[in-house]
Parts: sequence; structure tokens; C-alpha cells
Amino acid sequence: MVLEGESVGRGTLKWHSAYGPFREAGIPEINDLWVRREHRGLGLGRRIIAHIEGLARAAGARRSASASACTPTTGRRSACT
Repeated sequence: MVLEGESVGRGTLKWHSAYGPFREAGIPEINDLWVRREHRGLGLGRRIIAHIEGLARAAGARRSASASACTPTTGRRSACT
């Protein structure tokens, strides 16, 4: 994502996830989401994710997901089990 000529965030879509359950189900993985520290809290991460999801849908994916939500380090209940 670029704001006023400055790169402030990014994310990638991995069509063939390294995360086994996604790979087996054919779910593309949203990966490497990053927003510059001074631009955090402005909703840019949500905008990047929405853009990536739109690209995935336009290419025929019925859903996409982030494997980070599946790891115990998030402190949240896993949405991937």
C-alpha cells in the first residue's frame, strides 16, 4: 500500500499454502501482512486484507485465510481446527 508516495504496508497471497490444512483444501493463504509502525491503528491492515481477498475472489477462490490465526501465539482460539 502506498500513501502519498510512501510504501506504508503490504501483504501477499500464496495460492499454494505451506500450511497443510489450507493446501489440502485448496485455500489460498494471506501471508506477510505488514504496516509501518507509524501508520498502524488506521485500518490500513484491514484495507490490505480486503484488497487481497478481492483479488483472490476475482481469480476464482471461494475463500482465503491467514494461517497466523491458526497458531497458538495469537492468544485466540484457533479458527482453523
